[in-house]
Amino acid sequence: MKEHLKNIIKKIEWLSGRHGAWTVFSDFIAMAAISIRNSVNTVDWEEKEKQYQDLTKKYKKEELDKFPEILGELIMALEKEPSDVLGQVFMEMDLGNKWKGQFFTPMAIAELMAEVSIDHIKETIEKDGYITVNEPAAGAGAMVIALANVLKKHGYNYQKQMVAITQDIDIKSVYMSYIQLSLLGIPAKVMHANTLTLEVYEIWDTPFYVLGMWNYRLMKDREKQSNKQVIKFNTEENGQLTLF
Repeated sequence: MKEHLKNIIKKIEWLSGRHGAWTVFSDFIAMAAISIRNSVNTVDWEEKEKQYQDLTKKYKKEELDKFPEILGELIMALEKEPSDVLGQVFMEMDLGNKWKGQFFTPMAIAELMAEVSIDHIKETIEKDGYITVNEPAAGAGAMVIALANVLKKHGYNYQKQMVAITQDIDIKSVYMSYIQLSLLGIPAKVMHANTLTLEVYEIWDTPFYVLGMWNYRLMKDREKQSNKQVIKFNTEENGQLTLF
């Protein structure tokens, strides 16, 4: 995984000569997220396609060719080790200085938090068939990815036995988490939203969320969901992860 991480950083740095690393990284996550979203969602399809085309106009052809290469490296990194790869890129390239000093929870800590409550998680899955995860400050998706890893470790299929509802007020965090949760096959509704005011600006459903008909399943089980046990994990930077 480290090799692919280094390759992602090298390719971004190669592109940063004319545009700057922050701009390249921001454009990459936007274009990758839109590409995935428009493959399974029809809402605002034309608007998102125009946003994608406008971003590509900044770059020469040889520069644009690097973007699918970066995505390819990301896919291979996630295949080798499901982790918050984009969060690591963000931190290693010191992009936090450009982004309000944001810090992403290390995977080791996120997985420890999930592991601590695995007994309660197992009980919920055995009772209801799956768990619903609500992450009100998703960042790049580390907490949800960590829980998926822990579920897999304990013999559960997170692609069928977990669904995540995540929010973040920063659209770049939405892009990052949407990309990684999508590539890992995690059913998730990723919302660009203000958790405090309950304002929702956009909704990004991952391919496995759409194909798994989770909107229908959650609506059908709404009454059951309201009676489920709640388990909360608190982190200073990433808010709160709630398992229903």
